[in-house]
Amino acid sequence: MIKQVDFFGQSFDTQRVQLDMFDRDTRLTFRKVDDFFCSLKPSEVERHKDYWNDKQPKNLIQQFQRFLFAFMSVHTSWQSNIVGYNAIKDWTKWFNDKDRLLQIIKDSRVGMYNRRSEFIHEFSKAFWKDPNIYVSKSNNVSWQGHRNNLASQIKGLQKAKTSFALEMLEPNQAEVFCADVHLYRMFGLNQTKDKRHYETIENHWLERSKTFSVPSYIARAIYWNRNQNQEICDYWAHVFN
Repeated sequence: MIKQVDFFGQSFDTQRVQLDMFDRDTRLTFRKVDDFFCSLKPSEVERHKDYWNDKQPKNLIQQFQRFLFAFMSVHTSWQSNIVGYNAIKDWTKWFNDKDRLLQIIKDSRVGMYNRRSEFIHEFSKAFWKDPNIYVSKSNNVSWQGHRNNLASQIKGLQKAKTSFALEMLEPNQAEVFCADVHLYRMFGLNQTKDKRHYETIENHWLERSKTFSVPSYIARAIYWNRNQNQEICDYWAHVFN
């Protein structure tokens, strides 16, 4: 057990995980994650909180578009994600026209054309039939429970990208964790082989977020931006202007 001090001057105990809690061959480690949270600066946190407070969707159309962005983020780079999203964000051009949607996605060259268009077409019909299912969380349901319910209903997103959609819907409130390949590596894991540990690493991230009084997504955004040598998320999130 290691005694550390967070950037607000509050001491906490960092629990070092016992590897025999998991498979003997696991690489799971929390050290890099804990070191990252210790490195957060108040100014850095506040800058990201302010930025994402401004980017939080203001209406149903913007909320719907956050899901579209999540769909276009599956198995692609952030640069292609932007291109793909810009191609479909004006949903009035393709809504109820599956062939048109497929052609738009093909022209964007973002990949996974058939499956992506199928998933987006199906989701779009379901969303506008009852938007509250997707944009409202019941008070008696946890964020993770809400995410799991949505992930079981939305084809093509699964836990990670459903979490990403919720992070973009409520960036300073959502208590979920979009674990991409880089974050699995941060925990010493392989995303493909170690998916069974998703909620284990998510829970640790959420616990550290609470310890340091940093919204979960804000911490993740800072980690991602540091890796991209960026001060803020505007290099990709400008598409939400």
